[in-house]
Amino acid sequence: LKQPLFHGGEIMFSFQQAAVNLKIAEENYNKIKSDLMVEVGKAYYGLCKSELALEAFKNTEIEFKSFYEFSKKALDKEIISKLEALNIESLYNQAGFQKMESESEFDLARLTLEQKMNLTGPVDFDVNTDLKEVKLDLDVNECMKLAFMNRSEIKIGLMTADSSKLGKLIAQSKMWPRVDISGKISKSAERYVQSSTAA
Repeated sequence: LKQPLFHGGEIMFSFQQAAVNLKIAEENYNKIKSDLMVEVGKAYYGLCKSELALEAFKNTEIEFKSFYEFSKKALDKEIISKLEALNIESLYNQAGFQKMESESEFDLARLTLEQKMNLTGPVDFDVNTDLKEVKLDLDVNECMKLAFMNRSEIKIGLMTADSSKLGKLIAQSKMWPRVDISGKISKSAERYVQSSTAA
């Protein structure tokens, strides 16, 4: 049995260093969670934006289709020139191209969100595009102050410096004398047995 009495502070500093290292691990976990929230948020709002754009381009294509149909009839009746009809057809084709491009961007945004959510297969879900504008009453200095106070990398850096200082104290404490109490607990017994020996 050995009980340390004095180790130059090594045990206390080791315990403090372990506590700081635990806080570093927790902050690393918080950073991962925070990064994931940002990535999913960006992907979600990117999908909302692309869905709104797709709806707008679909509506634009429908409007231009009616103009295009009207221009074909007007050209047949010679109300408009061939050049004007071709301009309207070109606008209609551009609207169709923009709609197709927007569909591709929507599919890519949806795939990005599924990837950020770590979904393995296609899952049917809808996003709420009824987004309300929120006004923040913060100036840039308050934003910077909040960012410095809550930035995981800064917290981790400070705690890593503390852990290093404690490591240095642990190394220095090993140069101090050590005082331990050692003891031994045992059970012993004796018994005298007389034996008879034949001669």
